[in-house]
Amino acid sequence: MIRAITRIVALAVIIILGLAGWHTLHRGEPVQLARDGLTIQDPEAPLRTAERQLNAVVAERHGARTDHTRCYYTTQDRLLSGQVNVGDTVACGPVLFVDGDPATPYLNYGLQVDLAAHPSPGHTVLSVAAQPDETTSPANADGTIKASERELIRPDGSRPPAGADGLSPPAPPPAVGDVLTKTSVVGNTLRLASSQAVVIGHTTGVRLREFGFVDRYGRGDAARSAEKGRKLLAFQTESAPGESGAAAPVLSVRIDGVERGPLISTSEFVVVAVPLNPQSVDLILTDSGVKQSISLLTGQVGTNSPELSTRANRVATMSMKKEITVRVSGPAGTGITSGHITFTKVWLSYFGADGTHASSPDRAFLHVMATVRLDGDTHDFGIEPGLLSVSVDGSTPVRTRNAAGDTGEIDDVSEVPADVVSGAISYSGSAAADKGTLSVVTPVTVPFTIPMA
Repeated sequence: MIRAITRIVALAVIIILGLAGWHTLHRGEPVQLARDGLTIQDPEAPLRTAERQLNAVVAERHGARTDHTRCYYTTQDRLLSGQVNVGDTVACGPVLFVDGDPATPYLNYGLQVDLAAHPSPGHTVLSVAAQPDETTSPANADGTIKASERELIRPDGSRPPAGADGLSPPAPPPAVGDVLTKTSVVGNTLRLASSQAVVIGHTTGVRLREFGFVDRYGRGDAARSAEKGRKLLAFQTESAPGESGAAAPVLSVRIDGVERGPLISTSEFVVVAVPLNPQSVDLILTDSGVKQSISLLTGQVGTNSPELSTRANRVATMSMKKEITVRVSGPAGTGITSGHITFTKVWLSYFGADGTHASSPDRAFLHVMATVRLDGDTHDFGIEPGLLSVSVDGSTPVRTRNAAGDTGEIDDVSEVPADVVSGAISYSGSAAADKGTLSVVTPVTVPFTIPMA
């Protein structure tokens, strides 16, 4: 019985001493800190300053901290006097910012001697930098910094908590107001747009590459999420050539009928804040007075956009030469002369050089490139529009008009369906010309074919 009691008492003493030892190890004993062999005067002061600065940084950068977040001296070595010699850095943490690494939860502040202070003999006064370094420090559970195995310590001997103390990087703060910005980083994988998600204008065009809703955009301190009651939509575009030029596209975003822009020309992602349940969100291309759209919700081209924009093939080479006879009536009299007509190619466009465009999105202009050379001419001439007509799918031939504008040139066009594949071009009739009135004696009709792809 006596032995049992003795054993129990001895065990209790061991437990008490063990707990006391753990308590001392965890809390630590006060230590005397020195810098370059001089005792640090008021060693708590630099830590208090660093902690005030840390709190301001955490608030400004939307960071996260724990109840155990504090600042610590980094140690170098122990002196023969028993003092702990500190380094040139104060490490503060654990603290994490958006996209931060839990393995590096400490901010570093530079530590220097305050040359303006007047310390007691054998002492030195230290101060910390106003801003943290750009680097962060990793920490082990035992209070050492992995990079150099230096310890973190405070004058009362306390050590930092294990690792990041359970801290995780905070979510990005919400953006303020109606966001319309560009960024190189978005938080989700976007949906790839189809090859048909393109609109072509007169002088420019645009292709939608990717689009979709995202939970955030940006990286680090610049990262943002959607404000309450809204969500973020991101998309990426690339410029496409227009029908007669390759100017930078004039783009905007239309949300439930309200247009915002113009957008900055960029190869990065564009992010816009939209209502939680938008009825429509469209990318708008404005060119030559025509607005074309691509839905940023579905990737579909709008019904107001020319069907010709998504047609793969618009041009067909003809290379046909026909002999002709025409009657010329003018001040000098009337006569018949011979010559030839050459049909070079046909092509489709929605816009004309004179600023006009086809009457509806499902229509297009068919351009006829053809020339005539009559006996006595020194070179080929463009054909007067009144002498050419176009027939599609057996329809009544329609005379061409000159869509070249006031350039002194001739651009023979006729309006046809945008999905035209084949038809016929006729050279016939009478029209006024520089030489007088031309009347075709031997009408010519040639076929044309423009494959869809």
